Amino acid sequence: MTKLYDNVNHLDTNASAAYTVLKRTSWLWARAMQGWKPPRPLKKLAETWADNSGATLDWLEEKVLKPHGAHLRAEADAMVTNKAYQAFPTENDPTFDDQSFTSYGDWFLEYQEKYGVDLRFETILVNLIKEAGRVTGALVKDLVKDEYYQIKAKKGVILTTGGYSANVDLLKEWNPLSLKKNVYNDSPRSNGAGITSALNVGAIRDEEPAETIFDRGLVPVGKKTEDMYYQTATYDHWLWIGSYPFLKVNLRGERFANESVPYQFIVNAAAKEPGYLYAMIWDDNYAETLEKVHMLGCARYGFPGYMKDKEAFVADTEQHVKDGLVVKADTLEELAEKLNLPADKLKEAVANNNQAVIEFIAWKKGEKFDMIEAKKSARNKLQKMERKEQHYSFRKVNTGLASVLLGFSLSGLAITFTPGKVAAADNTAAEVTTT
Repeated sequence: MTKLYDNVNHLDTNASAAYTVLKRTSWLWARAMQGWKPPRPLKKLAETWADNSGATLDWLEEKVLKPHGAHLRAEADAMVTNKAYQAFPTENDPTFDDQSFTSYGDWFLEYQEKYGVDLRFETILVNLIKEAGRVTGALVKDLVKDEYYQIKAKKGVILTTGGYSANVDLLKEWNPLSLKKNVYNDSPRSNGAGITSALNVGAIRDEEPAETIFDRGLVPVGKKTEDMYYQTATYDHWLWIGSYPFLKVNLRGERFANESVPYQFIVNAAAKEPGYLYAMIWDDNYAETLEKVHMLGCARYGFPGYMKDKEAFVADTEQHVKDGLVVKADTLEELAEKLNLPADKLKEAVANNNQAVIEFIAWKKGEKFDMIEAKKSARNKLQKMERKEQHYSFRKVNTGLASVLLGFSLSGLAITFTPGKVAAADNTAAEVTTT
């Protein structure tokens, strides 16, 4: 018997209209790296995105941004250091001067209203309406009035499914590992209603889930990941420097992965470590280091609206110190004790890290160095740091789950979305557009 999903019990009180901005790039890439599980899109779907996403962003720029004096700036990826590697833009930032950042949400809403689009906020999808094998409308709920009503669509229905990271029942059923390696969800509207509505009218569920994960969630010392899944819409207890490539060790005090990787890589690597947790180690001059690190996306130094300068990073970190989620210690032994880590293993990991830095700097300068002397120098540096009682900040960290996405297929089914066969997915709450 086909399971029928009940969306009424998972309606979210904070639902509102949302919109999705596609990336302007018209290329696709997939990479097999440590701890990385790339999604496997249908070839036709991938080609559709690759062929049309650029035109979509061109439309946005011409119709919405330029009338207000703004435009899109492609943010560069990592620097190209070898012909064997090709770097692409990572995102498109709306800007007036290629330096600052501006929001275009209100402009986009004004454009829709100008052309007669009926925007209904605080209205959430409950289920799609199917008649004679065709989707003809939607059952929705007005969250303000606490009323249900139907919308009939004469020209068609477009479904943007949203994710299901706010629906713990679906996570347990479809992606139980996500509840072990993630401790926060910052998409409280992603209740899965869009996906289950599609399944209820005949869509086929992709059995392999895809996740959007940030490596910034703070976990109290001694807390188990399976006992913690915190729902937030305001990035509560996210440490912004968590995405920076500082030393990361597992609960044995051992470095377990390359830290200079995209957000999700380190998380999936940690999922193979004890407790699904890791600690990040850094010293008290970290603020001087941040600006020198080539970061991308919202973690980067100077990202508008979040961490615009060194003071913002320091203020964010110190707030977590006050909350007891980030702590300081004068020695590595004290640090290890507070972290419940083996002191000898942690000291070894720090010494090895310092040695690697010394060797890399020498290599960059073209210098020849003796391995024994390099090790001695690393030990001396560590001892010197301890004699100065330099503070080490640290945290036990897991991840913030931005969204859990789920693909579904309509091909080969005896059901169509009338009159156009259109289904789209974004990473917010379910949204239905009817005409």
